[in-house]
Amino acid sequence: MRHCIATQTKEKRNSNLRYKLNLIPLDFMTSDIQRSALLTLIENIERCRETQDNIDKIYNELCEIIFSEMNDKIPKFEDNSSKKRYKHRKPYWNDNLVSLWNKMSIKEKEFTHCKGNRNTRASLRNSYIQARDIFDKTLRRTERTYRKMKAVDIEAMTTKKPNDFWEKIRNLGTRNHKSIPIEIVDESGNIETDEQLVLDKWRIDFENLYTGSNSDEFDYEHYRTVMSHKYLLETNMEDPLFIQNEYLNRNITLDEIHDIVMHSKSKSASGFDEIPYIVLKFPIVIETILKLFQLILDTSLIPSIWIKSVICPILKDPSSDARMPMNYRGVSLLSCISKLYSAFMNKRITFYLENEDILADEQNGFSKDRSCEDHIYTLNSIVRNNKSLFVAFIDLRKCFDFIDRDMMLYKLLKNNIDGKLYNSIKSIYQNSESCVRLNGKLTS
Repeated sequence: MRHCIATQTKEKRNSNLRYKLNLIPLDFMTSDIQRSALLTLIENIERCRETQDNIDKIYNELCEIIFSEMNDKIPKFEDNSSKKRYKHRKPYWNDNLVSLWNKMSIKEKEFTHCKGNRNTRASLRNSYIQARDIFDKTLRRTERTYRKMKAVDIEAMTTKKPNDFWEKIRNLGTRNHKSIPIEIVDESGNIETDEQLVLDKWRIDFENLYTGSNSDEFDYEHYRTVMSHKYLLETNMEDPLFIQNEYLNRNITLDEIHDIVMHSKSKSASGFDEIPYIVLKFPIVIETILKLFQLILDTSLIPSIWIKSVICPILKDPSSDARMPMNYRGVSLLSCISKLYSAFMNKRITFYLENEDILADEQNGFSKDRSCEDHIYTLNSIVRNNKSLFVAFIDLRKCFDFIDRDMMLYKLLKNNIDGKLYNSIKSIYQNSESCVRLNGKLTS
């Protein structure tokens, strides 16, 4: 995996342009121009020659068609960076409160600007106080009603709509957007604030994290044996008489892609291509994605932009030193369309593993409708029945980051996951590139 750091944004469209994705019109992607463009693209896919340049060209055309429609149909947020920021209106503010507020304001002006005698001023003062009290009581009652209804909605979401529940929780209160300090502590304990040195430190640390580290305890003899066997298995797939896994390598169906696209999380962040999930949930786009995925599966060539990801560092522990890169959890933002293709492959593999009874029944991780609760139930049952119990708790530090991809691919081959699907997985994990986003700047 290659990692470099730079201080300028590259290969990104206008990153300051933000769309109001909750206001996508019903006629999105239904115009004759866009439908014609996508149908032409489908024809180009079917006639495409199997080269990397052609794959990239087709994918870029798809992105441009979608972006053109987004620019024409979807409203955008205004850039308020140079404007005065006003407080947002209270969510429970309504027309009745507006009317009471206006009445109170009028009464206040009449009282403060009155130049009459004492009795007139006293009368106006009482009228103002009465209007103010009515407004205050109505405001408090409206706020209580709003908060009570919101609490009831959130409680109902815990069981009916868990995704919406966490979205509501995230929106409660104010958000603190803390920037990453552009300084580090070197090996001598000195604080370094030179931007280039800081960026180099982030580059080196994340590069070391994703490329793994050498260990004297690693069995290199076993590794060489495994790699030799892996090479033989891959060579065997090139034999014209090789029979690949029929279920995993069959043609992709429209139902498969439709189900995956429609179940994608619309509010997930997009990757380098900046195409969000929600603009893909239209029939003509899904049909185009189907043709694109079939081409990728047949050729084992993926769009070049799919191998690029944006790493967003998130501080693991708020009390830890924010100047240390390894105190951050790197969350990679990938192309949404590439994640749909990965979801398609994962769904086929998961069904195959379950149908062939390959996974051990004791494994609950990464299994549908299984979780840590199943292990807890098992342990609790053994304890209650007074049976012997031997437990080992193992915490593998940065396990996912250190996975050897060649060993992972070998494991797939050993379980008869081969052919076009295997080659697609291999293409996705080969020559992957990452950049880190630091306070709005992208490494490259």
